[in-house]
Amino acid sequence: MNSQTLTQKLVMLAFITLLSVVPEAHAGWGCPRFFSALPIVSTLTIESGQIRFKRSNDINDDKTNCSDKVPAITLTKNEFLKLRPYPSEPDYFPDTIDQVPTSCTRVGSLVYFGLSFYSGEGSGGVGGIGRLDLHTGNVDVRRPQLLRTASVDKLLVLDKSVWVTTMNYTEGTTGPGIGIARYDWAQDRLDTFLGTKDGPCGMWANDMLVHDGELWVATELGISRYSLKQGTWRHFVPLNDTTQDLREVSCRDIYQEVASRLSATPEELDSVCDLNGGPPRDIFRNLLREHRPKDAALINWENLK
Repeated sequence: MNSQTLTQKLVMLAFITLLSVVPEAHAGWGCPRFFSALPIVSTLTIESGQIRFKRSNDINDDKTNCSDKVPAITLTKNEFLKLRPYPSEPDYFPDTIDQVPTSCTRVGSLVYFGLSFYSGEGSGGVGGIGRLDLHTGNVDVRRPQLLRTASVDKLLVLDKSVWVTTMNYTEGTTGPGIGIARYDWAQDRLDTFLGTKDGPCGMWANDMLVHDGELWVATELGISRYSLKQGTWRHFVPLNDTTQDLREVSCRDIYQEVASRLSATPEELDSVCDLNGGPPRDIFRNLLREHRPKDAALINWENLK
């Protein structure tokens, strides 16, 4: 066997070995210990009049590209910098501005859509919600301030409101964005559920649909249901991995359960995790401190099992 053939075989063996030890890519690449311990509900469907959900070990960041249904959305450099100023980097400007229409939803002669983009490797964008009038061809794009740094994944139109799920697509990581948000088109007002007691328990909004007067939201921490009539939330986690049974919980209960379940012991692979924190429990604590600070303060992190 010549030296070139031996070298090729050694390289192939090393590659096969690497594949066997590298974890499956997750929303925070290299963070399988974190996501595999969460009661993630990835998708919701209606079958025979009943809600069906699917579990997953990862965040559902699938989005529907509907660029073929609406005119191209573009931004100039000045428009981009006005909408997303960078005080610490006044000369920053991406090489490519992504403005990808997602989740087109037709209501009469109007087509509603969200805007998605990727941040990193020379790309950037500005989030928002758009509406195409099929009669006039006019496109109206709204960019509420809190939505400008987030990508819209899924969209529902309910009466005069547009509900959206959001993500942050950056190099290596899919962040939670601003969760879900409700936009009143007539009032030009965006309502979010950040840092409040009333809202989904999770930080990643994976899917949503409406059934029997309730908005169902699938998250990395189960399912939250919003009564459209009463304006109140209820929260559930899957009872097990094999049935469609749900157990009702409070957000604080599920935070406590998840915090106790997650490992606080560092491992070597944690060093490549793109979610800030290190060990899974630290990642969760940092996420709660950012998105649910009042609940994070009530958990006795030092005395968890």
